Amino acid sequence: MTIRCSSRRSGISCLITCSQQVSRKCVMGEIAIIGGGIAGLATAFEILERSPNARVRIYEASDRLGGNIRTDRVDGYTVEWGPNGFLDNVPETLDLIARLGISNRLKPASLASKRRFIWRNGGLHEIKANPVSFLASDLLSWQGKLRLMAEPFTGSPPSYDQTVFEFASRHIGAEAARVLVDAMVSGVFAGDSRQLSLQSAFPKMHAMESQYTSLVRAMLGRMRDRRAGRSSGKTGGPSGPAGHLTSFEGGMSELVDAVANAVGRKNIVLNTPVSWIAFDRPYGFHIHLKNDEEIDVESVILAAPAWNAGPLVDGIAPGIAQTLRKIPRAPLAVVALGWKREAFSYPLNGFGFLVPRGESLTILGSLWTSSVFPGRADENHVLMRTMIGGAHCPMELQKTDEELLATVRADLGVVFGNLPEPEFERVYRFENGIPQYTVGHSERVRVVEEACARLPGLYVTGNSYHGISVNACVAEAGPLADRVLAALSG
Repeated sequence: MTIRCSSRRSGISCLITCSQQVSRKCVMGEIAIIGGGIAGLATAFEILERSPNARVRIYEASDRLGGNIRTDRVDGYTVEWGPNGFLDNVPETLDLIARLGISNRLKPASLASKRRFIWRNGGLHEIKANPVSFLASDLLSWQGKLRLMAEPFTGSPPSYDQTVFEFASRHIGAEAARVLVDAMVSGVFAGDSRQLSLQSAFPKMHAMESQYTSLVRAMLGRMRDRRAGRSSGKTGGPSGPAGHLTSFEGGMSELVDAVANAVGRKNIVLNTPVSWIAFDRPYGFHIHLKNDEEIDVESVILAAPAWNAGPLVDGIAPGIAQTLRKIPRAPLAVVALGWKREAFSYPLNGFGFLVPRGESLTILGSLWTSSVFPGRADENHVLMRTMIGGAHCPMELQKTDEELLATVRADLGVVFGNLPEPEFERVYRFENGIPQYTVGHSERVRVVEEACARLPGLYVTGNSYHGISVNACVAEAGPLADRVLAALSG
């Protein structure tokens, strides 16, 4: 038969005669979203909220939605694969939840979650929120404390894209940067603070430094603004980020399910990987699926991770594809373990602990999930989620599940003493893990977005670009929906 197709390599339309049966759907005006994680789902929802008759379809390669958001409910334990929750300081997320009608399902973390610990010099040390208590603790040496107290005298920031570690060392000294900041970066990004860009990974810190030079002066300035009614934002502190950690009664999967139901299951196609995308101005975008089906659409939103999105546009935007491939990622494993509560003599009354590099343990840290969210295990049991791997130790992901379990159990044995065999074990692997916003990330994102603007109807979204959190993905969905619909109606 004779059909019109587009060359994968050149993106140039042609007429070919093909004896192979290919299914072709021409759906001009349709919006195709590639990737069914929270970014793709939220974007579809926002488009349909603004334009209920819009033709939106999500194509997800796997057999489930949500990306790294997934909740297991096994043997009385409620276990998250990925994000444990979200912070309640981003109004877009709370607004989305309200529009979905699931605000009554919100589950705030316990007050105990405000207590966070660092493993150092063979013991757990609480990070005190009160400055006097913090300085009185033995988390840092007296030299390190003196250097930290000199923070108000920090000089002007550099003009280049500095690393998080450079920023922290200049403000609070090398010791505090390694013990506090690098451990925090491992807990958030599974990353290396000596590689991550401050302005991309922690833009609020970058803005505070740019405006006030000193972080102490920044916090005082924010306090004055709040008293004057000029700001209601929360700044966070040494013991944790601003905002209160929040999830759902049944886990984070409730959010995914609610958005998917609102979008409409008929608008979601699972088990449908995309092979490549071609483009020409008269016909728009031609998407070739791995099941040999082809569709024509007017807009494409790449909501898959950068490393998966890049190969899809090799033929139409090699510059975009090449730049997307440059966004690195850190492989990570999460090991969930459950015990009877009586196995622990230590009072697990807190969020958990992080491990600075060089402190003899392999793990990055451990979250005391059943203390953070009571009910994730029954009152007689304890659930922990321990992170291992990341940018510092990517080779750990080459271990078998049994080897990872042994490593985690050995490290937790060092922290808590001899522990019995856990009653519950799960290993969740993320071979590609978390995008790393290394130095130069903002320039890479600029190149990608400017190149997309030259291909009308092509967009990128997701945690590879402007924030790795659930909040960041949700906050980006509304403005993106506005841009997509404005372009279609223009």
